[in-house]
Amino acid sequence: IAVSTSAFAGTYGEVGVGAVGLAEGNTTLKHGAVRGIVGVDLTPNVAVEGHLVVGTSSDDIGSAKIKLQGGVGAFVKGSAKVTQDIGVFARVGYVRNDWSLNGVNGHDSGAAYGVGANYAVSKNGALTLDYTQLYNKGGTRLGTVIAGYNFKF
Repeated sequence: IAVSTSAFAGTYGEVGVGAVGLAEGNTTLKHGAVRGIVGVDLTPNVAVEGHLVVGTSSDDIGSAKIKLQGGVGAFVKGSAKVTQDIGVFARVGYVRNDWSLNGVNGHDSGAAYGVGANYAVSKNGALTLDYTQLYNKGGTRLGTVIAGYNFKF
């Protein structure tokens, strides 16, 4: 049985750290976050991605303690090169976010979208910076700003 490695030629991963922000009314909370991505290039400009975000801290609103436990999502990403080393991208998808409020767990899910840029530092690696809106319903917004490293397998 012959197996073609070209089917995996466009597979990549990304790890990043940053902040997750929650805004509702006049209240804004900021937490640390770690994110991992696995993606597959379908064409030179279109990819599909799976995301995993984990919150690394919690915040207090009065006597209430809130934390983003984590989130998972699937995205379609479009990208374009600006120069040989700089690229821009946009993604749209669906996420599920898990959170806790005073130790009681809950979740929300819905459409998500984001934009970002990358800078190639080698043939198989790039520095990335992006913003992703994970939730935006009923006056509540949840988004991440993540700096990361993207690498080709």
